[in-house]
Amino acid sequence: MDGQPVNRRAVVQRILLAIAFLIVLSIAVPLFLGTILGVDAGVILAFIGATFALQAASPPLGLALGLSPAFVLVIMAFFALGIVVAIREACDALALVSPRVRAWIARLEQKTEKHPFIKRYGPVSCVLIAWIPGIGLYGTPVISWILRWKRVPSLLFTTLGFVIAAGFVLLFANQVQDIDHLLTFAGNAGVVVFAVAGMLSIGFSMPRSRILLPTKNLRLFVPALAANFIAVPLLAWLLTVVADLPTGMTAGLVLVGLAAGATFLPRLARIAHADPDPAEGGAVIMTAASIVYIPLLLPFLISGETSSAVDILTPLVLLLAAPLGIGLFVRSRYENLAARMAGTLSKVSFIAMIVLFVAYFLSYYQNLPMVFVSGAILAIALFILAAFVIGFLAGEGGVPRVRRASALGTAQRNLIAAFVVASISFSDPELLVTVLVTGLAGLLILAGLGKYMAAQGRSRVIVEDTGTGQ
Repeated sequence: MDGQPVNRRAVVQRILLAIAFLIVLSIAVPLFLGTILGVDAGVILAFIGATFALQAASPPLGLALGLSPAFVLVIMAFFALGIVVAIREACDALALVSPRVRAWIARLEQKTEKHPFIKRYGPVSCVLIAWIPGIGLYGTPVISWILRWKRVPSLLFTTLGFVIAAGFVLLFANQVQDIDHLLTFAGNAGVVVFAVAGMLSIGFSMPRSRILLPTKNLRLFVPALAANFIAVPLLAWLLTVVADLPTGMTAGLVLVGLAAGATFLPRLARIAHADPDPAEGGAVIMTAASIVYIPLLLPFLISGETSSAVDILTPLVLLLAAPLGIGLFVRSRYENLAARMAGTLSKVSFIAMIVLFVAYFLSYYQNLPMVFVSGAILAIALFILAAFVIGFLAGEGGVPRVRRASALGTAQRNLIAAFVVASISFSDPELLVTVLVTGLAGLLILAGLGKYMAAQGRSRVIVEDTGTGQ
């Protein structure tokens, strides 16, 4: 291989591709967005030049040029993506030119094969490597290329790390006068990424046969539908009436109750040693049904809110239905590609969820005491526990592993749908805070219940094995 002549045409193509990515992503896209927003092209080019030199330390200069904090981060995100893609392409061109580099990379790859953990999770570390002075944005893609980490995850996590670093610079810059706006923007951006990446991941990882699997056992599927779309929403509404919660908190708890289709069921199922396969297919069906169900019922179950069914339906279609449909279509045509991308998108969605939780809690911390003063926290805890029991009873007739998944899937609810509606269709801080607290409490309580069920299951197996051996 090393004795083969250099393919000059391939090298030139790689270099031209690197330049094209750099121009389009790092320069053309920000200029296009600036044209839409009415921002002067000279200001954008000046800030891009400053970012090229200062990297993540450039946001204060962007603010001084009159750019908004949100647009500063958008420009820096596209700049970073263009840079890291161009550098990876340039590295590939270098390998085509130099046999010595190819041989060195091959030897290094053989060594890294002995440590699969590093190769598998190495791309995630790009989030932190992009922060290191002297390496930053320009060195991280080179490191990921040398260590042969997967291209797409490495690019995404490097860009994410760069934007997070720039966000911290914005937070502590003296020029930032309104941090709340920046936090709200980060939370809203987190919701969009959480929704789109999460729905694409579900679509990419879900074979058509698994989606329809629950419908083959109507004895379990019909009770699951009744539990998720009748019993749990009714439970949420009754708890708000009994607790006499404020309007915003009532809307938040009812919204969570209507949002069926647990999106984080696989993670909880692994904790509880449950069988997520039938429930995962049911979650896709329930997510699709919730997109129609929430806009139809939510305006009738709450009072004092002005959002119409169309206002609620539109973001659900754009951020949930469309990505889910695209994911399922790609999975049906390009199964191998979809399977490779599903894991990466799931990690991106999980990180985005953490970002939105942190950003929203920091932005709306002054509304948190009301959750405790009003008694909403007690209603939330009762809702999660009662929904868990409802799901467990709905799984009656299934094996223990299936019943555990049914209980967890019914109680966990569809956080993606709830956050999309709460953050985009409504403007009530109490509603959003209620969804935040319910989502976090649900994850913590259900993780604890999952560990308890897993321990009980192991104890039962030990007892049965002991009894058999006697």
